[in-house]
Amino acid sequence: MSETWRAVRGFEGFYEVSDLGRVRSVDRALECGRRPGRLLKPYRNNMGYFTIALWRDGRGAKFLVHRLVLIAFSESYPPDLHAAHNNGICTDNRLSNLRWATRAENMHDKIAHGTLARRERIGSAKLTAAQIVAIRTEAGTQRAIAARYGVDQSAISNIKRGKNWAWLDGGSIV
Repeated sequence: MSETWRAVRGFEGFYEVSDLGRVRSVDRALECGRRPGRLLKPYRNNMGYFTIALWRDGRGAKFLVHRLVLIAFSESYPPDLHAAHNNGICTDNRLSNLRWATRAENMHDKIAHGTLARRERIGSAKLTAAQIVAIRTEAGTQRAIAARYGVDQSAISNIKRGKNWAWLDGGSIV
């Protein structure tokens, strides 16, 4: 099967994206000669998605590669929909692995694939699931509990009321 390339919308004549999720610049004539096209190397953003910077008329913009693929190969571009990965691997940007989905559908996929940042996988989490279970049953003032775990009293209050870490129900991860 051969790779199919299409122009990146808004950057026609400058960049192309393939059905395999690759991005390249195209050959173009300049005042001082020719600039040969080349395959571009995306970088991973803080969420793990491949991102690429595209330039035109001296201005650069960053784009998620999976969105570029879907936009280029879809007949319509639904701006209110998300580009979802069918297999849950955020670096697999092949057209066959992508589809348009609502925000709710995309979130459901993330839960089903186990890729939703919850529990200890959130970079700012100071507590583990085991500590949350212990806090929920621990006696004493919220201020004293907070001091033991090195968090604010409001965090303990939110945990005890089930506002934070709500997916933990009596120690089982829902």
